[in-house]
Amino acid sequence: MYLILIFTIILILLFFLGFFIGKYFYNVSIDKRNVLKKYEEKKIKYKKDKKYKENVDKMKDFISKETKEICITSFDNLKLYGYLKENKDQNIYIIFSHGYGGLIYDLYKYIYPYIEKNYNILLPNLRGHGKSEGNYIGMGVNDAKDILYFINYIVNKNKNAKIILAGVSMGAATTMLTLGQDIPKNVVCAIEDCGYTSVFDEFKYQLKKFYKLPSFPFLYIGKLYILYKAKYNISKASCVDVLKKNKVPILFIHGSKDDYVPFYMLDILYNSAICEKEKVVIKNAKHSKCCTTNKEKYFSSIFKFIDKYIK
Repeated sequence: MYLILIFTIILILLFFLGFFIGKYFYNVSIDKRNVLKKYEEKKIKYKKDKKYKENVDKMKDFISKETKEICITSFDNLKLYGYLKENKDQNIYIIFSHGYGGLIYDLYKYIYPYIEKNYNILLPNLRGHGKSEGNYIGMGVNDAKDILYFINYIVNKNKNAKIILAGVSMGAATTMLTLGQDIPKNVVCAIEDCGYTSVFDEFKYQLKKFYKLPSFPFLYIGKLYILYKAKYNISKASCVDVLKKNKVPILFIHGSKDDYVPFYMLDILYNSAICEKEKVVIKNAKHSKCCTTNKEKYFSSIFKFIDKYIK
């Protein structure tokens, strides 16, 4: 009798422990309110940086003067917004996906060369970011489904569109996972900058790096809570699995000093891809800093790659 009681109490305690671990993991990594608050606090420091402020101001000016706001409805009935710069005599479009907790106002350093090339540019606010609805960060999983809607929006406007998918960090994972959707042939190539192999792998790495904790049982409990709250399974969000089937050409870019999305993930992704592919390593670049660490190599590699597929 006492053994049954003790066993029951232990099970109850384990249940509540697991619940709170899962909830904590969800709150710090997926919950929109906490993630964006953390990034806004970081940006307070950046705002003191004159160059950063100049880039944000340029981006805001570009958006207000040269783009129009568009809105799509996602598969789960969320209103998702983006900004589209479109030239009537141009069929080349780039859809650029921002990173985790990021905003499109941070993207000027990535997109100004496309502006100079006079490409059509679509900048989505991924779910849970900017004006887009959603209470959680998608980590690229449901975002990939959303990007398909944006792709179809363009194709419905321009049947001759040649679409390039691109993104940085979580946006890079979004780009790769989008290639696992039923995308139209209008998508001619993709560019991923410092994307992760899978959501599970990235969380596993982060858990060990920042909390010194093993993935079992903590990440597995967190996975169940994310599935319960956000309705997606981080174990099934594998860029590697997509790349083993994808035929769209991809340019892989990563910084050699990246310790946020670790550099070793680059070769795993590259070696998994069966499509036409190229790999660019930017020496000494940290996470999401490739385009500023070696601007010339970064953009010359991108446009040399793109030119093969837009002619």
